[in-house]
Amino acid sequence: MFDYIDEVKYLRSKVRQHELEHESLIKKINELEEENASLKTRLAEGETNEEVERLRKMVNELGRLNEDKDRKVDELTRQVIRFKRIQEIVLSAQSANSTSNLLSYNKNQKS
Repeated sequence: MFDYIDEVKYLRSKVRQHELEHESLIKKINELEEENASLKTRLAEGETNEEVERLRKMVNELGRLNEDKDRKVDELTRQVIRFKRIQEIVLSAQSANSTSNLLSYNKNQKS
């Protein structure tokens, strides 16, 4: 009978030891899950920061391209204005030349 009591005490001790180990392991699992969640959050934020940086670079590049296009449009506008002035001068000269020719023709007709 004494052996049974000792064995029961021993088994209770082992059960208690396993319960403590179980609690310790559950605590460790919870800590690891929290750390995992934290790392996932940091990783997601890192990806978000990378995405923001990538988009920022794209916006800057588009802004630069837009400025280049604006400069080209301004240059083409100046060229069109210059062309119109030259066209007006040419038309004026042609008109003056035509008038001069017409006057010469009329003078020749009268003579």
